[in-house]
Amino acid sequence: MTARARILVFDSGLGGLTVLREALRERPDADYLYAADDAAFPYGRLGEAALVDRVADVMAALIDRFDPQVVVIACNTASTLALPPLRARWPDIAFVGTVPAIKPAALATRSGLISVLATPGTVSRDYTRRLIDEFARDCAVTLVGSTRLAGLAETAMRGEIVADAEIAAEIAPCFVAAGERRTDVVTLACTHYPLLLERFRALAPWPVTWIDPAPAIARRMAHVAGGLPRREAAGPRAALFTSGRATPPELARFLAAMGIAAADAPLVESHGPELGLTAGVSRLARVGFKGWMLLEASMDLGDRPRLRVLLDHFASLEDDRESWRVAHPLPEVLLLAVCGTIGACDDFDEIVEWGEDNLPFLRRFLPYHHGVPGSRWLRALLNRIDPGLFGEMFQSWAAAIRPEAPALVAIDGKSSRGSCDRGNGRAALHLVSAFATREKLVLAQEAVAEGASEQTTIPLLLEKLAAKGQLQGALVSIDAVACNAGTAQAILDAGADYLLAVKANQPSLMGEIARFFDDPAAQGAIAGDGAADKGHGRVEERAVAVSTRVDWLDGGRRFPGEHRFPGLALIARVSTQTWQKDRKTGAVRYYVCSRAMSAQALAEAVRSHWAIENSLHWVLDVTFGEDKARSRTGHGPANMAVVRHFAFNILRAVDDKRSLKLRRNKAARNPDYMAKTVGSIR
Repeated sequence: MTARARILVFDSGLGGLTVLREALRERPDADYLYAADDAAFPYGRLGEAALVDRVADVMAALIDRFDPQVVVIACNTASTLALPPLRARWPDIAFVGTVPAIKPAALATRSGLISVLATPGTVSRDYTRRLIDEFARDCAVTLVGSTRLAGLAETAMRGEIVADAEIAAEIAPCFVAAGERRTDVVTLACTHYPLLLERFRALAPWPVTWIDPAPAIARRMAHVAGGLPRREAAGPRAALFTSGRATPPELARFLAAMGIAAADAPLVESHGPELGLTAGVSRLARVGFKGWMLLEASMDLGDRPRLRVLLDHFASLEDDRESWRVAHPLPEVLLLAVCGTIGACDDFDEIVEWGEDNLPFLRRFLPYHHGVPGSRWLRALLNRIDPGLFGEMFQSWAAAIRPEAPALVAIDGKSSRGSCDRGNGRAALHLVSAFATREKLVLAQEAVAEGASEQTTIPLLLEKLAAKGQLQGALVSIDAVACNAGTAQAILDAGADYLLAVKANQPSLMGEIARFFDDPAAQGAIAGDGAADKGHGRVEERAVAVSTRVDWLDGGRRFPGEHRFPGLALIARVSTQTWQKDRKTGAVRYYVCSRAMSAQALAEAVRSHWAIENSLHWVLDVTFGEDKARSRTGHGPANMAVVRHFAFNILRAVDDKRSLKLRRNKAARNPDYMAKTVGSIR
């Protein structure tokens, strides 16, 4: 057995891509090869014996070169004829076949009228008749053998125009009326047909349930591959076509959306109409499975590789819906929500409107076979996603795009006022965020639970950040709410240093530090620095004093309630005076810190902490309209807050002198700028 899961998905053409797409959702960690024997497409024109020989010969070349552990035959015709000899020839390989989904159609129908839309070969097979006798004996089953649909699907996938009238003529026999009953379920018994499903829905004379076989095939594949080794990262993916024809741009985009590199070199050489297999194997086949990663890296896919880290994280989010019913996969929904939010949309209705207007743009990255969801459905899904899992996925993404630990991390909380639902007694969402102040990047967030507080939530956020190594070597600044020994120790355990504000909620500690800096005898142990700023109609002067003489504060407790901090290395005082027109105000703030630093460095760290207010919270309220957002039900407020953090991070990464507001507006109007924006992070 090989060291990790290798899965081969095989079809005569492009229909198996619908199965591969579902397989990637079931086992994203595996290595995949998609092999299309398009040199012999369509298989229906071959005699049964010739077809079995052809599949066996091509499969021998594939198995010899790529050593798969699981082979999915994503073709009804090949499955019904070639599976038995394939299993007999390679007993150590798990083969998964494709059969018409007649059983689920019989279970789904209410009228008792179902149709099986297939190729003529599948319609004529005794195997299909046996399935009907076994599972749909009480139903009226209409078998429709289309001679053209598979070819039309291939044509459309290659970017050529297929007229609606051609498709409508092929599906029309599926719709049968008998008195007051009408066909209400159509099962697609060819893996090519789901490639046209969106157009089937639009051209159908009345609504029906369309059953796509791909999710069930993928589930069976995942079950068979259940014992194979798993790993955290996605494996290499490649596609081979036996004809060796150049991959059209539309097909290349479809493949790239799944992270697949298409190869144009033929796997085998074909001669004449007999489609024989020669002993010669092409250059591509000789590179073997280990060459896929190099092949993938060499492909020119425009902005898509820069999106892959984002789309891979979207794909990692677990979807608990029944896959065969899913019209709008989570990655498509999340990409829509993030792109819409980037494009100056601040609610579900606006996001959907933007998606409908920019569907061709979205399809550059993901299929969107069924278009974009309606606003009510989008709201329902985002209300349903587990915010804990969504937040963890965001954190993993943020760590992936900035793997180095940030130097300064500010932690603070913010309420989304518009999420308050007084009628149902629901308080506004309060989110505690970690912000890399120099990079202006949101690292993670944690919602404050009902009845809890920032003081109890901050340790949970610190634990998440520490688990991914995002605090290693950083200086973590938090306001006085977290000024306690437990928080200080948690930060030290994460490999970071703490800078904690001391305020009047700890009068004893604050008083002692204040008296120290006022004590004439301590002046020799105090270093100072001063600075002034002018702007926005005000002048501010700052005086910073620091001292590393902390032994008097770091000993054993001298009285109950006295605060002691592990690793304490510095105490500080920052005094400010501000002149604003006719007003003069002043303030004095105190800090404890586990890192010895100069007064100038301390002043920079203190000022940097306020970036979370000025560069994040203010921007979310003013530029993204977070306080006005009216999402109030389910998990919607928490999940949309994370969506805004995605959009914020992506917009910040753009090399552009425009303000974030102007970047959002330009992205809304200009698809090329939007592509540059979402593809800006590698």
